[in-house]
Amino acid sequence: LYLKTKEADDLRELMSLNEEDNRAYQEIRRAQGENTREIYKTEAAKQALEKNQRRDELTLTELRGVADSARTYRAVGRMFLLTNKSELEEELKQRIEKTQTEAAGLERKVTMLTGKAKKLEADVAEIVKTYPDQTKQ
Repeated sequence: LYLKTKEADDLRELMSLNEEDNRAYQEIRRAQGENTREIYKTEAAKQALEKNQRRDELTLTELRGVADSARTYRAVGRMFLLTNKSELEEELKQRIEKTQTEAAGLERKVTMLTGKAKKLEADVAEIVKTYPDQTKQ
């Protein structure tokens, strides 16, 4: 997303934008940078959630293979607490559901931010388009 605007930077150097267009261009570039950072941050958070979800799913799968009478422990910080297998299974199921909901929300946010990035790119193109005779040099 950010790389496409490099072409616009090159065109900007070739043409002399009026002061108002230059300010608008600078504001759009700033917004593009913030938007790109937010996309990366959101995608990283989503990946972390997916990693935790995979771990919880694997733990739940392994736990289902354990006898109901077996001792099970839940990690709390650096210690382990003896807990019922059914309680642990229920806790894992709830965490998986919560993680799925949060990941879906982050996916919607990435989609929205990507749409915003396309709009900002179109805004840059609109500013550049207002100077067609200078771009042919």
